[in-house]
Amino acid sequence: MKVKKAKWLVILMVVAMLLTMVPVMAFADEPECLEPPAGAEEVTLYAGQDIDVGTVYVWNDADTLYVQYLIDDVAWDDGEGWGLYETHVHVGNSLGDFPLNRGGNPQIGHFAHKATHDGVQCYTQPIPLGDWEADDKLLIAAHAVIEKTECETFAVAPYGGSSVLDSKQGLRYDYTSVRAARSNPDAALTFTTGANEANFFSLGFQEDRDGEEYDDNRDNAWIIIEFDYPILNGPGDDLRIIEDTWGLPYPDETADVWVSQNGTDWAYLGEANNQNPYLSYHTITDFDLENVGLDYARFVKVQDTSNRADFILLFSRQRETLDGFDVNAVIALNDHVVCEEFDETAWGYGTRFVSRGNWATYFSYTVQESERYTLIESVFVPSTNAIGVTTANALESGQDYLLVASGTFTYNDAKDWADAEWYLKNGVIVKGDTEGSVPYVLDVSIDGYDSNIDWGAYNAEHIYEYIITGTGSTIRFFIHDSAYGDNSGGINVDIYKINY
Repeated sequence: MKVKKAKWLVILMVVAMLLTMVPVMAFADEPECLEPPAGAEEVTLYAGQDIDVGTVYVWNDADTLYVQYLIDDVAWDDGEGWGLYETHVHVGNSLGDFPLNRGGNPQIGHFAHKATHDGVQCYTQPIPLGDWEADDKLLIAAHAVIEKTECETFAVAPYGGSSVLDSKQGLRYDYTSVRAARSNPDAALTFTTGANEANFFSLGFQEDRDGEEYDDNRDNAWIIIEFDYPILNGPGDDLRIIEDTWGLPYPDETADVWVSQNGTDWAYLGEANNQNPYLSYHTITDFDLENVGLDYARFVKVQDTSNRADFILLFSRQRETLDGFDVNAVIALNDHVVCEEFDETAWGYGTRFVSRGNWATYFSYTVQESERYTLIESVFVPSTNAIGVTTANALESGQDYLLVASGTFTYNDAKDWADAEWYLKNGVIVKGDTEGSVPYVLDVSIDGYDSNIDWGAYNAEHIYEYIITGTGSTIRFFIHDSAYGDNSGGINVDIYKINY
């Protein structure tokens, strides 16, 4: 098996994708996958020489040869397994009709029939029969490229960082050291609820005093957290900074947030603050990696930017806890899922083109005798009422049907006759069109179609044909008349599916 490539995929815990699958149907942008008829030829679709992933069906009607690929339900796995991405079909009377290289291997790029797909379970390739006739023996090569994606979840969101790469702690408001209980950087690796100083790491204020001895300490309030399973860029926000503030309103405690994939090149995400309450003692700021164009981030740097002057009114009664932005946790908001895509070459099982090396195969098929018309239903259209008769079967949308109307009925108390289109009146055969103010007299019509169906020229055997296209619904036949009380009998209509 050949590994095509690996890629990051994101699966949000709060999002569930619901897919409705119909067996042996392709995706919406694919043509309908036909139902193979009973007796269709079947060969196994093998991938990588020995992986049974489905079946190739072959059948024909009067005009068309059909080659269908169907990934079986186990290999398809509700769309999570193997799917069709390319198909190539070639048909000939002998191997001389195939595009082969000097070594006798097939050149699939030159196959007569090829299509690309979006990971579908089924595809039917129609091929005109042309000069091929019943009992002709054909050779068929059916090639496919199939792919599947296998995913493994390494971390379930929300999850915190793995380790503290480095940190520097600033000072309290009065330029003294932060309390020891608030000075453990590892506290920022996991989110812990409750009002406890051991739950967070206080960054402290950055140095803001003037003087040469302070100039090298202006960035001394930050923490860098590393994620063994990187934060992935998915739909919506990807990263959450959780800060501890025990009671609002409170002056702004702020921090710049930077992200990196390698720990050297940094992208600025924005500013976190303590103004968005979360649970009882915490605040949150969320960020989207999309804003800096990163697929993932392995390192997160949180650097205090709080303004010491904003806390002057709280000094000195809170001098012990005036120590800048308190990082409780840095949290990934998406599951860390690693997916690998695999692709395979697949062939309909048969005889190898060459005995060594390339394992491409072909198989034989004998063209079957096929009737052009298949009887779907027969109905009797009564002449004694305007209700008529409705078919029991719906006519497939877009499918053409041949209607054959036959027989006669009597009217005028059995003195005269009428068929599907013509009637006898005063010894003269008249077309069932319009007589005075009464439209379509004694004419078999179809509700929902052109009411005045023209069944054609008069036929002494009273047999007429008309072609309609199905709309996915049943149809109603009825006979137009101004008075039904003097009528007797009706017209037979046979409905044939046309097998083009």
